[in-house]
Formats: sequence, structure tokens, C-alpha cells
Amino acid sequence: MKATPSRNEAALSLVPPSFQDRLAELILNPPEGSLMMTITPMMAEAMLAYNSDNRPISVSHVASLAREMLNGNWEHTGESIKFSDDGHLNDGQHRLRACISAGVPFATDVRFGIPRASFAVTDRGRKRTAGDIFAIYGVKNHNHMAAASMLVWRYDNGTLMSPSARPSSQELYDFYCDLGDLQGSISYGRAFYMAKIAPISIMTAMHFVCARKDRRSADDFFTRAATGVGIASQSDPAQRLRTRLIERLTAHSRMLDVSVGAFTIKAWNAYRSGRPLGVIRWRTEQTPNEPFPKAI
Repeated sequence: MKATPSRNEAALSLVPPSFQDRLAELILNPPEGSLMMTITPMMAEAMLAYNSDNRPISVSHVASLAREMLNGNWEHTGESIKFSDDGHLNDGQHRLRACISAGVPFATDVRFGIPRASFAVTDRGRKRTAGDIFAIYGVKNHNHMAAASMLVWRYDNGTLMSPSARPSSQELYDFYCDLGDLQGSISYGRAFYMAKIAPISIMTAMHFVCARKDRRSADDFFTRAATGVGIASQSDPAQRLRTRLIERLTAHSRMLDVSVGAFTIKAWNAYRSGRPLGVIRWRTEQTPNEPFPKAI
């Protein structure tokens, strides 16, 4: 039985300029177990030469991984780059492309000699959600905080109309830590949920967005819109929002969270301007490409 090289020896032997030849040798004569490597962009290019018949590339996922590598948030988890026994890259194309995009090396395990048939069942396990990551860090109300943080991130980055634009879970947690008191907004999100007129996360996020402009006014507006208490007239922006949200419950098609958010910001802006409000409209047939409103 041939001796298996140590991880350090394997890593030292897999450096340019002989990497392509060494990679071909490992594919033809797979070692036992995994090898730990520090993959450079040049090495990633060589590995991707074996990529074929793989799933379509997710540009947003590559960008998210590249940001982690550039920001020093990449962790060596033991999850391996996998090459099949017939010379195909079975798993790892997004990580390799991210390495090239970032222009920096990353540490990973690499496994050779995996049966090609296993490609069909690779990555079937449940991936950790952003809520899972928040829970690991001990965040109270972790699922709602992760969802609300994502909405605030997309609002701040102008991507609420682009669901595929999103940070990695670690980036989202870091963003949450920098936000401040997002937890202080969840009671207002819950008030809408208890009234059964809007989801917790979107109203938590929208309260937070408005509270950054004026916390006292945001508390007043969101409380009145959720409960109906203290509303003097039908043209009160809080009442208009409340009515619009109640109407969504009887609509034939489900109103998306982004629409709930847009109606909320429009009503808030009227409240802040001290003007009465008629029917709240957003993205009607006359303005199908209307951007998401910004809180004033």
C-alpha cells in the first residue's frame, strides 16, 4: 500500500508551475482521503478546465463568495472541491470562479476519485440559512432579524426589486451588527402580525427604516396603522395604510412583501409631510416601473 503524503507535503507539491501536470496525475491516481490546498486564481483556472456538464453558474453566488474571500471572512470548513473518477469536476465551480473573481487564494480540501454518479446527489443536505447563522451567534428572534436585516440591506442598496441580489449569511450578520437597534423595531412588526394585516419581518424592517428618520414619529405612525387607535379621519395616512393592508387580505392574488413595504413608505412620507392621503398606489398600469419609494 503506497504511503499517503502529509497535508503539508501535498500542499507544497501542488504549486505552480507544475500544477497542471500534478493535477492531472492526482486525477489519474487519486490519493486516499482529502488533500488540503491553498488554491490560487491560476490553480482555480486549471481546475475549471475539468468542469463540464455542471449546473448553471449563479453569478450572485459567485459574487457573494468572492466578497467573503476578499474581506477575509472565508473559513476553511472541510467542505471539499471534488473531482470524479473519470476526470470531471463534480463540485466546487462556484468557489473556484469566486477565487478568480476575487483575485486572492483560499484554503480548501480537495478530494479525488469520487464516483461520477455521485454528482446527481451532491449538495442535497439542508444548507444553513441566514436565520441559522443568526441563531449560532445568539441573536434573539433570529429568523425575523435575519429576514428584516435582508430587507433593510436590499432597501439600502436599492435592490428590493432584485431578489437575487443578496449578501452572504456572514455579511448579513455583520450588517445587522452595524445597524443598531433593529430589535427595537420588532414589537411594531408584531403589532401588524397580531392584527393579521401584515408580516412581521417587512413591517419590522420598514419601521426601522422610518425610525432612522424620526423614531418618535415612526413609533406613533406604526402604532396607529397597526391598531387603528387614535386615527381621526379616513384620509389620515395611517388609516389609508391600514385600509390598504386589510384590502390585501381579500385580494385574489397575494401581495408581495415588497408591495407592502412600498405602500408603507408612501403612507409614511405623507404622514411626515403633514398631508392627507387618498388611495395609495404603486406600480400601477400607468407607472409599471415606478422605483421603490425612499423614506423622508
